[in-house]
Amino acid sequence: MVSSWRASLVVRPIMSVELERFNAELNAHHWLGHRLSGRVLRYVATIGGEWVALAGFGSAALACTAREGFLGWDGELRLRRLGLITSNQRFCVLAAGRRPHLASAVLGACLRRLRADHLEVWGQPVLAVETFTDPTRHTGSCYAAAGFTPIGPTAGYARNRGTKIRHGQPKLYWLRPLHRHGLTALCAAFDSPLTHPRQGRSVLDMNTLDIDGPAGLLAVLGQIPEHRKARGIRHGLAALLAVATAAVLSGADSTAAIAQYAATLTQPALATLGIRRNQRTATYVAPAYQTLRRAIRDVDAHTLDAAVTGWLHDQVRAGHLSTGQLTALVIALDGKTVRGAKDANGNQLHLFAALIHGEATVIAQQPVDSKTNELSGFIPLLDQIAERHQPDQHHDDHTTTTDSNSTTEGEGEGEGEGEGEGEGEGEGEGEVNGSGTPGKLHGVIVTADALHTPRGHARYLREHGGDYVLIAKGNQPNLFAALDDLPWTTIEVGHTEEEKGHGRRDVRVLKVIDLTDPAHQPHRVRFPGTRQAFLIERYRHFPDGTMTAAAILGITSLTPQQATPADLADIIRGHWHIEVLHHIRDVTFTEDASRIRAGAAARVMAVIRNMIISLLKRAGYHNIAEGRRTAAWDRNRLALDILGL
Repeated sequence: MVSSWRASLVVRPIMSVELERFNAELNAHHWLGHRLSGRVLRYVATIGGEWVALAGFGSAALACTAREGFLGWDGELRLRRLGLITSNQRFCVLAAGRRPHLASAVLGACLRRLRADHLEVWGQPVLAVETFTDPTRHTGSCYAAAGFTPIGPTAGYARNRGTKIRHGQPKLYWLRPLHRHGLTALCAAFDSPLTHPRQGRSVLDMNTLDIDGPAGLLAVLGQIPEHRKARGIRHGLAALLAVATAAVLSGADSTAAIAQYAATLTQPALATLGIRRNQRTATYVAPAYQTLRRAIRDVDAHTLDAAVTGWLHDQVRAGHLSTGQLTALVIALDGKTVRGAKDANGNQLHLFAALIHGEATVIAQQPVDSKTNELSGFIPLLDQIAERHQPDQHHDDHTTTTDSNSTTEGEGEGEGEGEGEGEGEGEGEGEVNGSGTPGKLHGVIVTADALHTPRGHARYLREHGGDYVLIAKGNQPNLFAALDDLPWTTIEVGHTEEEKGHGRRDVRVLKVIDLTDPAHQPHRVRFPGTRQAFLIERYRHFPDGTMTAAAILGITSLTPQQATPADLADIIRGHWHIEVLHHIRDVTFTEDASRIRAGAAARVMAVIRNMIISLLKRAGYHNIAEGRRTAAWDRNRLALDILGL
């Protein structure tokens, strides 16, 4: 019975002591012999301990016209993706295995374990397996039964010691995916997480990022209101903004450079970017300098900013962008002055932004008058995030909690230094006024520098279900004194980090005190929603033997169950990503040196820079300058690929 041999069929890798027998069997029964090449895996199929079939896998063919045409590979993609395909180089059913359907059953068993075995042995993921059959010898029915697809004939060449030799006997090329998204990943413009698996956190798949779909980035740009008179418009506003974005991505830092980039674009590139075709000349005419300058200067920058950051926020909510290691949305708030952009009165543009930890993604941004007025922009910026944020009612590990038994919730009014009187009333887990409805900021954790430690900010976050991790300094002297008075010398170290780089060694030590613990009631810290206090001690060791030390005090509304010392250390370190963003804009994009200042141009360029940094990070460029250089050297393809065009 068929079922009897299927039940006893075992397919396994051969053992080292079996290699000689494996080679001998192939030499005796396979017309190509035993030689396998590349990353080799050898399998044997047994029934009742008796060898019935052999299979050998190795590296994919270096070049194959049928494969490259089917997958849409050019030379560069072939070199990048070839290792993701393995090849069934030998398959032989021995005399003891001559029975119906055994060949396809053995092949199927090999393929079910092939991905895991290849990753374990060679450390390389594979997404598909290929093979070649000689139509003059057999039809390849066992491959068809095992799920292979015939792609087409080869060109009739063989490779011998690096030299291509035409033998005039084309083979039939077969391909089978080993993952349900395998072929999609092999054909995609960007590397998929399937091709580069990482440990510890999710990886973005650029191919799933919604850019050119109905709700994609280009559609968002198309919703920006047209500010020009209808008469005489040649190019749509969305097309002009797309050209400007591709230009800045490719290294342009001024309006003149953007126009220069546009003038060198090919006809297909202009068409892809949405530039209109001149009916008289039957060509796509690049927008002129003055057209681009007026569009960037006069566009509604507030609407553009809200549209772009909203689109990026939607990608986060859709799961296309990572929110970091925690289940909550952890965001850093900080502002940056565009120093070169002064108006007629000498005022500089200052943009107050919210950035997702671990990602270079700005999801909200608003202009404020000056650095000190970031205080007035704190709540409006959170409201902008809350308008798009849909609280997840299933957060368990890092959600917002208000403990009705807490003795640390102050109710003092104002944002000054006073301690306030009375004890706060608990609301329930992230609820609005105990109503059972999650607050609009439920699932959001905010980090900010000491400027944003006023009591009103903390109270607003807690009232709307949000959490905070804040630094305490001299602008809140009573809070700072209360934290400094805590018994830090008796507290054990909760987390330690060590980092080497830039010619020095940094050691960071974190201590955490649970303020809800009755043992710490005598050391009372009155601040809205505070659950834990922390002390960071940083020791910086230099090669000459000298050392510097610094200490930072802070508070958080997260409980010990919501955030361990390691979690807090990660959140605190994550806040510096927004400083890194500002550094990139200053150094890589020379933002402070830019003299683009007319109308809304300075803010429009800042929005474009933020978007490009995020997209380059998503495309795998950790060095933004490198990504811009690469796009500039191949702008008619890479820049458009990164923009999803």
